[in-house]
Amino acid sequence: IAEAWRAGSDIPTTEGLGIEYFVIVAALYRFLGAHPIFPVVVNCLLATLSGLLAFAISRRLSNERVAFASAVLVGFWPSTFIWSSQILKASPCLFLVLAVLLLTLQACASIQAPRRLAAPRVWAWGLAFVGTIVLLTRLRFYLGSILAVVALAVLLTATAVSAARRRRSVGARYLALAALIAVTALFARGLNVERLMAGSSAVMEGVRQVDDQLLTTVREATPESLDRQRRNFVVTGGRSLMDPKAMIAHLGSLLRYLPRALAIGLLAPFPSQWFDTKGSTGIMRAFAGAEMAILYLLLPAMLVGGWRLAASHRLEAYVLLAWIAMTAVPLSLVVANFGTLFRLRLAFILPVRIVAAEGGPLGVYQRMREALKRFRQAPAP
Repeated sequence: IAEAWRAGSDIPTTEGLGIEYFVIVAALYRFLGAHPIFPVVVNCLLATLSGLLAFAISRRLSNERVAFASAVLVGFWPSTFIWSSQILKASPCLFLVLAVLLLTLQACASIQAPRRLAAPRVWAWGLAFVGTIVLLTRLRFYLGSILAVVALAVLLTATAVSAARRRRSVGARYLALAALIAVTALFARGLNVERLMAGSSAVMEGVRQVDDQLLTTVREATPESLDRQRRNFVVTGGRSLMDPKAMIAHLGSLLRYLPRALAIGLLAPFPSQWFDTKGSTGIMRAFAGAEMAILYLLLPAMLVGGWRLAASHRLEAYVLLAWIAMTAVPLSLVVANFGTLFRLRLAFILPVRIVAAEGGPLGVYQRMREALKRFRQAPAP
């Protein structure tokens, strides 16, 4: 692609693959030089900035002490070092996930406590918001779809609550924000970037496909579609498969398997798998085991933090929790290959780290120790 730009020739096609990340890497090669270190440096920069975004998100939900813990947990999460050191789109996607969550929380806060802002600032925020959603959706289309579902679920509920409380202007703004997020994500799904770069009317084509993309998104969420996508992972084989015989083609079987799927999505590899080094990705399981040990230690804080956020009755907290739940469910159900799941699940694992920081990991264990001490000191009946 970089050579085509330099020569002024047609851009090569990428059959079966999205061209967006190739374009990003090609742009770096075009302006900085064709060396693989440049995309890696950018990935490392984005991973570092992800910690700062986690700080900003957590500060909106709590205080600076909790925000600092969020920045540390997200910025120094072990597996992010692996993916940021390779020419993969994992780091840009994770950065965009946190960026769009932060921008959504800012929008919710501005609706709840409106203040007069200069028009250029509003336009800049709007362009950043729309651009982030479009880029996230083009890099991983299912994340854009999940964002649209989160916006509709949380913001339409907020709209109904505001209407019931006779705050119709606030409800109307929530409704407008939900529509903006959903329509932008659907537009991005139908946007043909290759035609856009070729100078054709790809933008109008994307607008015309919003209805079709809405129907496609609904169909993709059915049990039959989820099962079909899971089968695509199962046929790859290998030692990284988890529950290859699990069937989720019907709602009943999907609901029965869902608890185990979520346990795998959040907690795998399990301790019995940490030292199984057979297979092409076996050596990575020892590293994954070390990361899982940290995650297991954070489980009490995750539960406490989730409870505190849910009990806060704050819309921003519900947006974060809804994103985690609605990302964890489809990924855990569909991605049967753990090697792939280990990378893709960071889209909800990193936000979970923000929740864990809210729970106060050190404080949780201190309270547990004090409770145990009181139990031991209690007189026998």
